[in-house]
Amino acid sequence: MAKLPLPARSVVSAASLSSPPQSELLLKGLTLSLDRFEIVVRGVLSPTFIASIDGFDARYCTDGHTHLVGVVPDQGTFNRVLQSLLASDVELVSVNPVGDE
Repeated sequence: MAKLPLPARSVVSAASLSSPPQSELLLKGLTLSLDRFEIVVRGVLSPTFIASIDGFDARYCTDGHTHLVGVVPDQGTFNRVLQSLLASDVELVSVNPVGDE
């Protein structure tokens, strides 16, 4: 599946995340089924912060990004994860659906 990079300093509001049906997410006119996602953020997140994001594992890369990969069972969970990152001033690099491996 295609990656959907977010601009480095984009602002995502809670209102823009709350209206799609529970099983789908609309991003820039594309419909994605919620399942497994990779959220890439700039910087290194602390183990304590990562532990607070239920269902996600972290991988640190040498480029200074942290890759969070996890199962997103519903829209509410997806919203809570993104809002937690945004509320902590974590810079989102991209949000990508992850296919079956």
